[in-house]
Amino acid sequence: MTLVGTPFVHQQRVPGVGMDCLGCMVLPPLAVGLPFEDYTTYARSPNPKQLLREVARRMDLVSTPGDSLDLVSDLRGVALAASSTPRVGDVGACWLNPALRGRPHHAFMLVPGPRAEDGLWMVHAWMEAGRVAYNPYAGAWPEATHSFWRYRGLED
Repeated sequence: MTLVGTPFVHQQRVPGVGMDCLGCMVLPPLAVGLPFEDYTTYARSPNPKQLLREVARRMDLVSTPGDSLDLVSDLRGVALAASSTPRVGDVGACWLNPALRGRPHHAFMLVPGPRAEDGLWMVHAWMEAGRVAYNPYAGAWPEATHSFWRYRGLED
């Protein structure tokens, strides 16, 4: 399944036709046979608490870098992943606007870089880019990351 280059279209889930950032986290588990309930009742500018609540219903918390625990602590009964180290296949929740620091409204998936020495990269449907992008998980991205989540049913 190739998502990279798919045009950004809010609430769409069709590779090559239209995808948004949550679509990039819904299709991969389904492609490998993991049960995953889709979630499409969100506005173009998602509510951070609602976004985290919906992610927590479907995934296990891996880690909350920096000062990000406040919104996660509001969630009752969050399941924790066995490992607290983010890895390929985990989903990150982040903010794109510095004014919204600590309030995630975007999601991405960690993937391997083009070469082993390139480290972690990310795949995400980014409205500003107008498409699904594949870029290094570097620069401002790590600091803008609120939390990492892991699909239930994946082996550690």
